[in-house]
Amino acid sequence: MKYKFIGLFTSLLMVVGCIIPVNAKVNVNTNNLYSEYAYVYDNTGDKVLYDHKGEERMFPASMTKVLTVYSACKRIKDINESVTIDQEDVAHVYEQDASSAGFVAGEKLTYKDLLYGALYPSGADACWALGRLIAGSEKNFVKLMNQDAKALGMNDSHFVTSTGLHDDKHYTTCKDISMLLKAALQNKIFRSIFTGDNYYTTTDKRIRMMNTLTRTRVKAHAAARSELLGAKSGYTSIAGHCLVSLAKVNGHEIITTTAKAFSTKFGVARFSAGCAVLDHNVLVGNVKDQTKNVKIMKKNELVNTIKIRFGEITSYKIKTSRDVSLLLDKNFAGAVKVSFKGKNVLQAPVNKGDVLGKIIVSSDGQTLYSETVKADRTILFDYKTLFIYVLKRVLVVLAILIVLAILLRIRKHKRKKRYQKYRERRKGA
Repeated sequence: MKYKFIGLFTSLLMVVGCIIPVNAKVNVNTNNLYSEYAYVYDNTGDKVLYDHKGEERMFPASMTKVLTVYSACKRIKDINESVTIDQEDVAHVYEQDASSAGFVAGEKLTYKDLLYGALYPSGADACWALGRLIAGSEKNFVKLMNQDAKALGMNDSHFVTSTGLHDDKHYTTCKDISMLLKAALQNKIFRSIFTGDNYYTTTDKRIRMMNTLTRTRVKAHAAARSELLGAKSGYTSIAGHCLVSLAKVNGHEIITTTAKAFSTKFGVARFSAGCAVLDHNVLVGNVKDQTKNVKIMKKNELVNTIKIRFGEITSYKIKTSRDVSLLLDKNFAGAVKVSFKGKNVLQAPVNKGDVLGKIIVSSDGQTLYSETVKADRTILFDYKTLFIYVLKRVLVVLAILIVLAILLRIRKHKRKKRYQKYRERRKGA
């Protein structure tokens, strides 16, 4: 496949994905989903595959703990550091009808135990302990959580607790939770926990914790598809059953978030939390069955050389910054065109973060993929280059003036000779 890049300034850029889903829609009959809200996101291709009320506010219940653990992972320097459970951390578990990791006051364990305890058994005791140890109190820790959410662009989210216990002012969207998991998975500690199967506490090897998928597989009432690598569930009587998961489908990481599922929707009460897993099975299954992985660009592919005016560098070799592959309809067989819409020539100074244009991948006039392109460095204005540029043009102008002067002199000389001949002819007459 031959790709034509027009003025593509990619090695000099930082790419921020802004994808338009065209040929990768997942066809799902929403009437057959238990969940009222659903959002499927291609984390590898940076593309929305399915959106059913994904940007509407909902109550996340214990999916909140994805943010709790992410915020904690960012601030814990040593996850193996020894800590002690306080009476304050376990005092309100039962009175608030919260899930527990089973920790007891005075117990010595590690931050690692708390992280797993918050995410696997969804322990409120682990969340409260993390909040107290990191920020002095849960209230202060929730402030940090909201700061992190804002930094991630979760613009329609607000968190009141670290546990997800119901509060009318504690809300988010499936899209925001998906973007949260996208960011959290970049943290190695979080990814290891989220994609694990089970965990034994360091202080008492008899205490085994199982993640959401392990629990559903053990119970066998809603066995998760093998493509599902990790998940975090949540439930309150108002929020319903919620679930955010990570799957590997056709070489791509797929993040799926659903909310407000009730097992009684189709008259089957015994499924409980498994109804959300069933929805993820359906959504992930459809992605697998309906799409194929199409490679578009290779990383470090030389595509062009850009001229830079008045800069500290005069030219720059352009290479693709990463591999780009798309999940497209399995029957897709069209030609793919890659183009750049933006500036073809750069003039210094160029500031880091300046928007230069967009990389667009299209087929038959339909946009399959687009990336907003920003400069990844600052290129300083170079006065020496400007001086040389101006000097060259001054010399060219002088040369032109000299040539014009010579031509004028020659013309004047010729006119003078013609005039002299004319006078001589008149005298002779």
